[in-house]
Formats: sequence, C-alpha cells, structure tokens
Amino acid sequence: MGVNTLAFRMAQHNRFFAADADCVPLTGGIPWELTRQWLDLVARSGTALFVSVDPAAITAEQRPAVQSALAEAARPHPAGAPLDWMDTTTPEDWRLDGKPVHYNWYKDD
Repeated sequence: MGVNTLAFRMAQHNRFFAADADCVPLTGGIPWELTRQWLDLVARSGTALFVSVDPAAITAEQRPAVQSALAEAARPHPAGAPLDWMDTTTPEDWRLDGKPVHYNWYKDD
C-alpha cells in the first residue's frame, strides 16, 4: 500500500500535512530487492522515512543500505512525482531530484 499512498498523496504533501508513505519494513518475510527499492524511493521522495528493522533479519549488506538511506532522507529533496500514475495503481516510474527513476515492484514469477 505504501507505493500507492506515496504516489497518490504527493499532490497534498506539505499543503495541509506532510505525507507519510508508510514504514519501510526490513524483515525476513519480504525479499530484500523489493525492500531496497522501497527504501530508496521513500528516502529520496522528500517525505519522512520510517524504518522498522527486525534485528534478527538484518544482514551485512542491508545495514549500510539503511544507514545510507537515512542519510539521504535527512537531506532536503523536492517532492517525488509518479510519472505513470494514470496508467497503474502501483507507479513504477518516478521523477526524483529531477531525474527519472524506474522501480520494479513485481517479481517475474
């Protein structure tokens, strides 16, 4: 639900309230590739970044990625903009910091 929330609430961001896309969960139950993309999008979206980490699930690869995302989120960013929001309920194409970025929310299988 977070991708949808972020995409369809950005027009309201910093108008009446600050958008809160959703927490980035870091658990063993969600593939890291999907979590990594969500972490990147929220960190660069210009909204608040909340991360919920299962200490038993975090790996050596994930720890620096989370640290980097927190540092990225601490810097000011213009509001991210979904580019394909008229074509899908789960936008994969975004404009972040003025540049197009593509995410793949669906696994091939």
